[in-house]
Amino acid sequence: MLEQRLNATEQSNRTLLDELMRVQQDLKMNVKRNELTLGEEKDVIARMDSTVRQTQGKTFEFEDRIRRLEDGMKDTRNALQQMNSHIKSIEKAVSSAQQDQMERRSSSAQK
Repeated sequence: MLEQRLNATEQSNRTLLDELMRVQQDLKMNVKRNELTLGEEKDVIARMDSTVRQTQGKTFEFEDRIRRLEDGMKDTRNALQQMNSHIKSIEKAVSSAQQDQMERRSSSAQK
């Protein structure tokens, strides 16, 4: 009877030991999988960081271009306004000259 208990205990201990070894093996595999996943995540984060930095650089570049274009548009608008003002001055001068010429003709015609 004692020997049967001893055999049963040994059998139970072997079963527990086998189960413990299987669980340890599973744990080691899970740790390796987690390490691989962590490495992949670090790579993805590094690529995302690089992409964000590139995007920020392009954004700053585009903002600078837009600012320069807006400044150019303001300069062009000012030049157009000056040209319009100059054209109006010329039109007034031409109109005045035509009116003076017509007055001279009419005064010459009257003499």
